[in-house]
Amino acid sequence: MTFSKAKAAFGIMLAGVLACALLMVGCNGGSDDGSSKKSSSGSTSQQSSSSQKSNSSTQQSQSANYTTQVAADDPYGKGIHHAVMTVEGYAPVTIELNADAAPVTVANFAKLVNDGFYDGLTFNRFQEGFCMQGGAPTSASPSLTPIVGEFTSNGRDNPLAEDFKKGVVAMARTSDPNSATSQFFITLGSDPSVGMSLNEQYAAFGTISDADLATIDQIVADYLAAGEGQQMGFIQDPAKQAKIASIKMVD
Repeated sequence: MTFSKAKAAFGIMLAGVLACALLMVGCNGGSDDGSSKKSSSGSTSQQSSSSQKSNSSTQQSQSANYTTQVAADDPYGKGIHHAVMTVEGYAPVTIELNADAAPVTVANFAKLVNDGFYDGLTFNRFQEGFCMQGGAPTSASPSLTPIVGEFTSNGRDNPLAEDFKKGVVAMARTSDPNSATSQFFITLGSDPSVGMSLNEQYAAFGTISDADLATIDQIVADYLAAGEGQQMGFIQDPAKQAKIASIKMVD
């Protein structure tokens, strides 16, 4: 096998591994809300990539109830908005939110921000060159309704999700395309393998400027070691996770 062919094969293998890692978004490899997901009947079930279903190019949802539209009077249902996120001990980071690309996702995120949902939660996953993930609910968090996955493979046009590069902000989810609630991730690299794992499969809804990515890089550098050797970079000890001091909507 030539070097170029070996390199290409490795890239495809890495993309598959990263895609599986994003599907398994809970701290213990379960759902967006934790290690297991409560169904509408109140039971819990593990989610994994093997349970993902498809119908032609459109994925099938396992969720009985999820939000599919934005209320007509929701101010965050269209246009460009901004939120300022402060991780404890670091400079504020501005996230540009694109509701024209992902209206349901932005409206959901803005509501959670305005409710103070994220304040005090953490970033508990750091995977070098791939993603920094946080916003997982705690036992004290209110119950959340999942939202529709706004990306092409789920039948939703979202140009922001077509080309994942460093600094894109998107919703984490389980293998169910319509399972995202609060957890989100920030991509940490622009390597083609990142795009192969994420493009058209995750609801991108915002971006972070190059200037503010310097702060993200510092956070990752400081917390990366805590997740080394742990499954998919998840930090199991809450005391070692990066604390979100606040996220505030600007406009």
